[in-house]
Amino acid sequence: MVEPNQKVKFPLVKPLPHKKFDPNAMKVYQRLLAFHYQSYFVGGCIRDMLLGRPPKDFDIATAAKPRQIKRIFRNSRIIGRRFLVVNVFFGSHQNIEVTTFRRTPWQNGIPENSDSLLLDSDNVFGTDEEDALRRDFTINALFYDAKERTVIDYVDGLEDLQMGLIRTIGDPEVRFGEDPIRIIRALKFKAMLNFDLVPQTRQALGKCVHKLAQSSTSRLLLEMQKILHCGGSLLTFQSLAEAGIFSIIAPDIHRLWFAKNNPANQILKTSLQGLDNSSKKRREDISEAAAMASICFPIVFFSQKDKKEIPSETYCKDQLSKIVKNLNISKNLLDKVTKIIQNQFYLEQMSTSNNNKSMKFPEEENADCLEYFSLRFWNDPKQQEVYQSWKKQYSQPKKQPCIVLPKSKKKQVAMK
Repeated sequence: MVEPNQKVKFPLVKPLPHKKFDPNAMKVYQRLLAFHYQSYFVGGCIRDMLLGRPPKDFDIATAAKPRQIKRIFRNSRIIGRRFLVVNVFFGSHQNIEVTTFRRTPWQNGIPENSDSLLLDSDNVFGTDEEDALRRDFTINALFYDAKERTVIDYVDGLEDLQMGLIRTIGDPEVRFGEDPIRIIRALKFKAMLNFDLVPQTRQALGKCVHKLAQSSTSRLLLEMQKILHCGGSLLTFQSLAEAGIFSIIAPDIHRLWFAKNNPANQILKTSLQGLDNSSKKRREDISEAAAMASICFPIVFFSQKDKKEIPSETYCKDQLSKIVKNLNISKNLLDKVTKIIQNQFYLEQMSTSNNNKSMKFPEEENADCLEYFSLRFWNDPKQQEVYQSWKKQYSQPKKQPCIVLPKSKKKQVAMK
């Protein structure tokens, strides 16, 4: 480990191509420098650029405090409570995340009570070195000075990156105790990057898995959404299942994952493969509802006795009640996912009929239904042909009637 107060700068033999940096992120970075605030690109974007992977986001860490950042950028907003972040907005579809350098809240870097490590607030500001030392993993603690074109490494992150290792910064049990979501992140990076956990990190992960029960349900949902869009969701789910994590955060998925002889198990895995095999751009365009349907549809299908009958809205929501509670899924998102689930049964029936080419899909919610249908059958050429036919009709400018689920055949019985 690098000694405290020792900054290690690495001029790259092959400099990172600035033309591949997000231009809006570069504008934010340069404006912070113009106001004389020490600032760096940091975290996953630098890790991915060094690995030759296209970054999902470009985050910036700076010496400026949140309110100072907000004064510099009128198009910004401070968000968060446990962890203050400033989002600088560019239009309605993009924001650049800017954080202030932080330090560990523990006195001398060591918690007084090892029984209570969970951090309710992480807004003690510090220096760039202190910020690096309080991050989760060494490979995520690299800073990039775009002005000097150098990588700044306080934690031997470059060495771990070259060796393909995931290592927590500091005592892994303390780091997982502070924020149990890091357990899920460790396994996500392992699957996504094909890296190995170092023995100390792997052992601590096993000891701390039960602490995920203390995690914020909204943060669990956010991490699950990131996994579904990361390009390594199937391998990540496999790692989470084998570590017993789903038994804590999503028992329905745990039960489904190990029901290997049930068709719903294969639907789940095929849907995740469909997400992973999609292009980066397509994964980014897939709605949260369509992505979430990848894990919710198999749960409903698993419990459905008549696999051809279209389940009612009430039935779907009853079957999803546990995962909705554990992952804090909003009513709006649940309504969208439920509609996608119901329409899957209808779409599958239509895909095998002679009239499938006459279906019309003008409404946005139906685009999500089609998108998930395509993910489910990504490796079925016949169903993909049907999907492309429907998609072509959906893209037509002329409006047509949307999908209407058939009414229930149950008769209403009058009370005597």
